[in-house]
Amino acid sequence: PLCMSPSWIQRYLCFAQSTEVIYDNIKEIDDKVAQLSKKEYDCTTVYITFETEQAQRYILETLTTSIHNANRQSIPTDFPVECLFRDKHLLRVKEPDEPNSIRWMDLNVSDLNCFIQRAMTFFLSICLLVGCAFLIYLARKRNAFTASIIITILNRLTPMVVKFLNSFEAHRNQSSYQASQFIKITLFRWVNTAVITLVITPFTDTLQNGPFLINSIFSICITEMTVNPVLQMLNYMSNFQMHVLGPRAVDQRRMNLHFQGGHYEIGERYT
Repeated sequence: PLCMSPSWIQRYLCFAQSTEVIYDNIKEIDDKVAQLSKKEYDCTTVYITFETEQAQRYILETLTTSIHNANRQSIPTDFPVECLFRDKHLLRVKEPDEPNSIRWMDLNVSDLNCFIQRAMTFFLSICLLVGCAFLIYLARKRNAFTASIIITILNRLTPMVVKFLNSFEAHRNQSSYQASQFIKITLFRWVNTAVITLVITPFTDTLQNGPFLINSIFSICITEMTVNPVLQMLNYMSNFQMHVLGPRAVDQRRMNLHFQGGHYEIGERYT
């Protein structure tokens, strides 16, 4: 009954779209595909599939050459001439990643653009680290317990912030994406938890009892051992999807998507 309500109720409570909107979206995508199909593209990378692993190994053993020879088009003396592309070009052949690991939509991004994107996201990460350090410093001036709570909250928010930053990066495969995510999350958590606490504490206060370095480390350990397990047991995001979004899905397929459980990133788990 809720999904049969007026459009504004469907939009905010049922999370559904009308058939007219869905049709217009499909038509717009079809028009875009038709326009892109009329353009000409220079091919730089080709993925080849084989029926058997034996055939794949044979081709790799026959055509594989060094990167230096491929870039300079220096044909080795023992390389079969009949295997040259158009009888003169030496191709760089290598075994690719698994199909489900390749990020197909990012393959057309140049190496220069990839470098610029990662440099910008790294710069933004440094700016966010400075902001986190200032926030922890203000909390530490109040007391060690407040600083430990702020650090725990920042560590919980870090994966979401890093995932947002990584959405602006292009990666050839999932391994590169996870590595970038791992480096950023590790940097955030390491700096927030250890480095900032050590930097803002004077050296003469490192071994004293009371509201100094030892007390700060004790508070951080206690909050990390209690807050994180409690939040993981509550599993609030999965419960929200299963009990709020799931019943309001417009069809069975979309409802099933809300019952998949929590999603974990390897780059985040390793930190």
